[in-house]
Amino acid sequence: MPIDNWLCALPQLDHAHVDADLLALGDAAHPFLSDQCACLQIELLSGHLGGRLGKLKRDVRQQVIAYSLYIRQLDVVLESGPRALCAGNCPHPPAGCCAANQFEPLIFSDLMGAQRSPTALHMAHVIGLMQKLESRHNLGQDRQLKPGYCELLALDGCTLRLFKSPRCAHYLCAELGRTLVARNAEAKDFVEAMNQATQCAICAPQDYTSAAVLAAAASLFSAFQVQPQAPAAKN
Repeated sequence: MPIDNWLCALPQLDHAHVDADLLALGDAAHPFLSDQCACLQIELLSGHLGGRLGKLKRDVRQQVIAYSLYIRQLDVVLESGPRALCAGNCPHPPAGCCAANQFEPLIFSDLMGAQRSPTALHMAHVIGLMQKLESRHNLGQDRQLKPGYCELLALDGCTLRLFKSPRCAHYLCAELGRTLVARNAEAKDFVEAMNQATQCAICAPQDYTSAAVLAAAASLFSAFQVQPQAPAAKN
């Protein structure tokens, strides 16, 4: 699968922090990932981030890894239900919600917030670097960018899966939201939580993710037929 292929291709620069990161993050709830999948992701990102940017602060490194675990769970949910509805039904072809650059982790209003934290800013920098690596890897798989739209949009879709920005990851257009609720009334809480997360100003690390989104998604587990994602075989 694309995410594991990229993770396994990341240079492992320093494993000094792997055990501490597994201890800090491995026992957290990841309802849409198997324990093996979550632990492999923590291990590979810790081994890579441990040697980037000199001595990356522990809290920044662990927050970035935790964010990637959250985005992967959201990816599982969207891939199993909502995203399929977009494929042949987008009301705004050919790029839909990817018509503009929304991949930046922080936007102007976030940067102007009086309460923004240094950790949140540092996270945005590291996430931006990881976006470049992920996009470059995926474009190396004989994919081509779609000119005139988002800079990271390929002809066959986004070149990001694991390090999408919070607004990209949470965005549901109005048409998709209405379709989800029409098909399953229980999707109302999920759609509302996603919309709230999209509009949330990012001032602190916790603003990158939404516990309400995963809680609402968990209630749709059987409806979307989502199964916890297991890792691909590690080379």
